[in-house]
Amino acid sequence: MGHRPHYCSNWDEICDGVGAERAMFEEMFFAYGVDLVISGHMHSYERLYPVYRGKATSFDYNNPRSPAHVITGAAGCNEQFGWCLNMMVMPHGTQSNLI
Repeated sequence: MGHRPHYCSNWDEICDGVGAERAMFEEMFFAYGVDLVISGHMHSYERLYPVYRGKATSFDYNNPRSPAHVITGAAGCNEQFGWCLNMMVMPHGTQSNLI
């Protein structure tokens, strides 16, 4: 698990700001057969299919070839303005499995 997600569909794309970290950890997760990566930071829940290098490797969770990513959607927000700035946008992409 970690703090910032490596993949997400939020409009501010905070998850894309960890490019070097994502590249380093993604290769390690893939090489060691990690099944699930749990992260926070975003204030919206999202569950992604198993993904590797930005592409879904399967569209279910049985014996994944790469890690599935889950963003916990923990409570919290931009308290200064009283509303969240990292809202979900459409489309979510093929790797996202939003409910």
